[in-house]
Amino acid sequence: MPIECMYTLNLEYKETILQYLSSLGDELSYSAGSLIDFDFGMKDFCYLVLDGAIKQYFIDSEGKERILFILSRGDIFGDITMLQNTTDMVISESMTNCVVRKIGKTEYWKAASTYSALNKALLTFGSTKFRLLLFQLYDQSYHKVDLQLQHLLCRLAVQHGVPVHSGILINLVLTHQDLADMLGSGRSTVTRNLKKLRSAGIIEIRSRKIFIPDKEILTTPV
Repeated sequence: MPIECMYTLNLEYKETILQYLSSLGDELSYSAGSLIDFDFGMKDFCYLVLDGAIKQYFIDSEGKERILFILSRGDIFGDITMLQNTTDMVISESMTNCVVRKIGKTEYWKAASTYSALNKALLTFGSTKFRLLLFQLYDQSYHKVDLQLQHLLCRLAVQHGVPVHSGILINLVLTHQDLADMLGSGRSTVTRNLKKLRSAGIIEIRSRKIFIPDKEILTTPV
């Protein structure tokens, strides 16, 4: 089944959110590896990503990271905690140098209630994150790690892929451990399956980034 059918995601919300929210709040910059939000407290603000990549994860009972999302330009985080008036449950950390806007709850609500296009974009963003979680749960319930990895690469290609000559480049530098943390698997298992995909010509590594010559092949077991 083509990747467009399996992992259809509406990412048009990004530009609309940027249009209405990127001038609000305060601009903050973080270097790669910085913890942005990690105190598990209640918040009256959220963050909008202007540049860079940010991972959201929790620490499991064995002390291992479990990555839920990788966010990029036009995505928001901290919004659920802010809107639900509850404590945060995940850690947000910059994967690259990044720039964000810290937006207060009052400003956020005023913009959302004023502009219907923004309101629609925020709803689409929330449903997109929920859809990504469903993809992860489905894969973990019905597929072995090898196919889970292939499907993860499909989703990353949709979310973070850049069309280049003869394929798509996932525009993130991802370690084997990063991929393992997204799958809830071991690094050695991911390394073994990546090697199999490279040997089959399904993926290539270019400047530490994953290149996919034919993304539709990733949906078929190797």
